[in-house]
This record gives sequence, C-alpha cells and structure tokens, in this order.
Amino acid sequence: MSLQSLILDKPKSALKMLSIMPSSYWQKAGKKLAKSVANGAIDKVPAYRDFLKNNHYGGKEIATMEDFSQLPIMDKENYINCYDLEQKLGEPNLNHHYTVERSSGHGGNPLFWPRNYAIDKFFSQYIEIAFLQAYRIDVKSTLVILTFALGTWTSGEKTADALRRVASSGRYDMTVITPGTSVEEIIEILSDLSPRYKQTIIIGYPPFIKTVIDSAIEQKINIKDLKIKIGLGGEGHSIEWRNHILEKIGASKNDLAAISSAYGAADIGIAIGREYPITILIRNLANKDKDFAKELFGENSIIPSLYQYNSSAYIEAVDGELVFTANNGIPIVRYNIHDAGGVIDYQSMINITAAYGYDTTKILKNMGYRSDDIWRLPFFYTYGRSDGTISVIGANIYPENFQSALLSEETVAIHAFKLGIREDLTSVTRPELHIELNSDISDLTEAEQSDLVLKYHDLFINHLKKVNRDFKDAFRSDPKSCDIKVQIHYFGKGPFGHESAKIKRRYII
Repeated sequence: MSLQSLILDKPKSALKMLSIMPSSYWQKAGKKLAKSVANGAIDKVPAYRDFLKNNHYGGKEIATMEDFSQLPIMDKENYINCYDLEQKLGEPNLNHHYTVERSSGHGGNPLFWPRNYAIDKFFSQYIEIAFLQAYRIDVKSTLVILTFALGTWTSGEKTADALRRVASSGRYDMTVITPGTSVEEIIEILSDLSPRYKQTIIIGYPPFIKTVIDSAIEQKINIKDLKIKIGLGGEGHSIEWRNHILEKIGASKNDLAAISSAYGAADIGIAIGREYPITILIRNLANKDKDFAKELFGENSIIPSLYQYNSSAYIEAVDGELVFTANNGIPIVRYNIHDAGGVIDYQSMINITAAYGYDTTKILKNMGYRSDDIWRLPFFYTYGRSDGTISVIGANIYPENFQSALLSEETVAIHAFKLGIREDLTSVTRPELHIELNSDISDLTEAEQSDLVLKYHDLFINHLKKVNRDFKDAFRSDPKSCDIKVQIHYFGKGPFGHESAKIKRRYII
C-alpha cells in the first residue's frame, strides 16, 4: 500500500507511519519530485522549453541533482508574466483542468492558476491528518469556522471543500461552517453554535482572527469557555502576537497546537508546509536564546516563521530566498516566490538544538506530546516577501500601487515613500506608509502635520481600493487591520536618513 493510499484509507495508521519515517525518506522523495517535475516540464511545457532556450540551457534530461541545480531560476517577472496561459500548462488544454484560481499581480492585475486535480485531491487527507494530530478531532466534537474570503482566492474555496470532505467522511463528530469574512455572522456562530461542541477551530488570516476575538470579547462572549483553537494562513505572525491571542482565548503557552500556521500560495500550492509542535517549540526557544537564534537564522533581530514541509514540493534556498519546485496545473521549476528565508534538513536541526543543550523530543514529551506528533520532515523558515511587497489579510500590496498615486497634484509635496507592517502594543498588525516630504518643506506646525497625515491617509486608501482589487476585498472584510498608518518625515529624516547615498531606492522597511 502506498503512503498516499494509507493516508486516504487509514489516517490514524498514517499518523504512526509518518512519525517513524526517517528523514532520509523525505530527502529522497523531494529530490525525486524535483527531477520528475523538471523533466515533465521539459517534455510537455512549451513555455518552459523556450525559457530554457532563452537562458542558454540545452534542455537535456535531468538525471542528477547536479543537473537540476544548473536549471535557471524562474519567477513571475521572467516566466509567469512572459508567456500566455496555455503555453505554461502541463496539460495541452485549459479545459482539462478542473478549476482555476486567482491571485493578484503587480498593480492588481489578476493572475490565473489552473489546478491539477490529481494533486489537489489529497488536500483533504492532508487536512484530516493535520486535524487529527493538532486538534484530536477523533475524540472531541468539533465546530470549524472558516473565515477566509470565499471566491476565486486559493485559500477559501479549496479549504472549505477539503474540510467538508473530512466532515462528511463519517469518522468524526465535526461540523464545518463558512461565514467568510462577516464578523457579525462569526460572532453569532460563536454565541449560538460553539457552546454545543467540545472545541471550536477558527481558521483565517492573523489580523482578521484578532479582530474576531476582540469583537467576541466586546460582545461579552466567554471566549475561554469555548476551547478555541486557531489555524492561520496567508501571512506570518510574531511570537508576541501568538502569546497575546493565547491569553485571550485562555490557552496555555504550552499548548503548542492551540495556534498554528500553514504555508502556501496560489502559484506554489496550498499545502506546502505547516507548523508542528516541534517548529513552534524551536521558534520559542530561539526567541529566548539569541545565540541559538543566530545559529539557526543568521544575523537578524526578527525570529522568522518556521515550518516543516512534505514531499509535495521541493524547496531550496538560493541567495537568501526560497525557491520551489512543484507539479501544479502550471508546473514550476526552481520558482522564486521572493520570500526571504532558508532551509534546514531535519538532522541538521536536531544537531544544532542538541549543541545548544535542547533535547526537543524530551521537552515535547514532558509537555504531553506523543511520538506520533514528531515527524522527521525538513524545515524551512521565512521572513516574508523580499521583492517589495507587503501582505495584508492575504492581499499583496505593491509599491507600484502607491507610485501611481504620486502623479496627482495632491501629492506634489511627497519626495519618497516606504512601506512596512507593524504590530502595535495591542497586537494589532497594520500596514504603515512612511512619507518623506520635499526638501523645501520644514517647520510644519503640529496641526499642519496632522492635516497632512489625514489627507494622505484618505488619498492612498481610496487609491488602493481602485487599483488593487485584492486590497479592496480585504478592506471590506477587515477595515481595521487594513487601515494604513501614515507617518510624515522631513527630507532625509527617519527611515530616509541614508537614502541619498543609494542609487537604488528600497521601498520596504
């Protein structure tokens, strides 16, 4: 019986088998996948053959990983945006694909991603295994509230379909409800339905989840009695954010599965990796031990998101960015999504943790975790986008969106801008827009600065809604988390202090 068949037919047995699979199995499976996807693209995908030709690669069969490592790196700019949709397909016709999903491109122009059913059909089994491991749905009646935006976005419809498949299997006392991004409806569900179940799992984007939790508390719902668990996706979250939400829902910091994230995207696939008890433990340890963090993640003051990944994709780190190979409706080979980060194989991770005095297996068992909860999957970490974008409620915001607003008479006082994401003292994560004024503007009164902040806030919010459809949808869902905080700086001050010596301007801070 194949591993996929075992997961399909006997998910509880699969949990045990996955926990005893050696790390070498996953390394071999990943390399096998990489060569298979590359050779398939060379044989069947016109765009990829042309891409190789343009990059002076002969298109020979990939027999070894050394061959694979010689293949050129692709991304949206040099591959996805350069070819017609039909040229990029792994199948000859678009109508051979059972569904198409959408993501926003630069400037808000949509990119369409046909999906491969042979790959996607196992997502429900992936969900089932994850829910068995993290939430013990086999022994607890469970209400699942899916708050991702529904429609053509990858996460909403696909996750809803997978959850319903698990719930309808008859193996669990599990009910799925999909209010999407209606906070009012979610509050009604928490009030009326959640008390009827032993636990409630809320799935969504981190900022929106916080909005839901805060709104429920404001409505006098006793959140701590509902035994809430939280599944996250779309963007990362800080350790401080996690601890803040744990306290609000009444969960212990030792309950590593109470809040956990998954990693995926429309272009690379939705089930690439996720947080496990061991990844959350290691991230917490790194947060307390600067030397350990430096050994794992290098010189960086931020503790990145840390995941383990399965053989549905092969992941490399090239020049500090994550590069993916996966067999989706559009095969991608060494595709740079421009997430900054790195890859650490399982045994290397264990060796590093041991060198710093941490026995992760022993710590987890002392916290009540079973051997079935510890898988020898490879690790990867990410700090988020490195290509000049920020993500808000799953919507990517590009510098180009702001640059186009600078063409009006209302913005003639602006010399430059920078974008960022910041978490305030109440753990609300919001986008930030830093504006540098022209060199001839100085000594503004406090009232004049306040007027400028309000003016630019309204101008850029309204402009973003016009040029970026995903942001418009996200703002409608959660205006508080999408509300841009504007900060005004005099010329050469604040984050613009060292820009004059640079030829190329950096838009993200």
